[in-house]
Amino acid sequence: MFSKPTVEGMRRLSIFSMHKHGVLEAGQSGNWLWQDADTREETGRIGYFCDGHSLRLKYRSRDWGCEWESIEETILLSKTYPNYGGVRNWFICPSCHKRRGVLYGGKYFRCRECYGACYQTQLEDTKSRALTKIYRRRHKLGEYGGLGEPFPQKPKWMRWATYNRLYEVDARENESLCQMEWVWLGKLRRKS
Repeated sequence: MFSKPTVEGMRRLSIFSMHKHGVLEAGQSGNWLWQDADTREETGRIGYFCDGHSLRLKYRSRDWGCEWESIEETILLSKTYPNYGGVRNWFICPSCHKRRGVLYGGKYFRCRECYGACYQTQLEDTKSRALTKIYRRRHKLGEYGGLGEPFPQKPKWMRWATYNRLYEVDARENESLCQMEWVWLGKLRRKS
């Protein structure tokens, strides 16, 4: 079955991260690394050089089962000047020529729309999406247990109003998830 590529499975090149690390200043060069979140092992690397108006990337890529190919790619940069002052940097996608904050790497670095990529949650069914929302909320509060675990305690840094709102949303979504389970079980009974 064909499935759309997801951005979670692609290399991510963020203008915001690059700006934060000083990569976008004229004359800067070096290597941009990707690491596994758990093991901190390097999973990818590209060389870059910024002249202030463009970012030259140098890396190797390959399609499944093919030989490695050296690629040099130039990505134009753009700036906007927000009303409240300062400067905001943008990539110009080499395919659609639109301003983008993030480009994704397949063989080349392009925007999400040009790759036709979606977010993982867009491929999930209703029940899985509800589970994902509940787990993310609990993870944000420092809880890593399952749904059978009680709602996590309020973190010291969180306001009570925010915590109470999250608690109520969690209770509603848990109830909704239970109703989905009952509907699913009812369909399963009718089939047998």
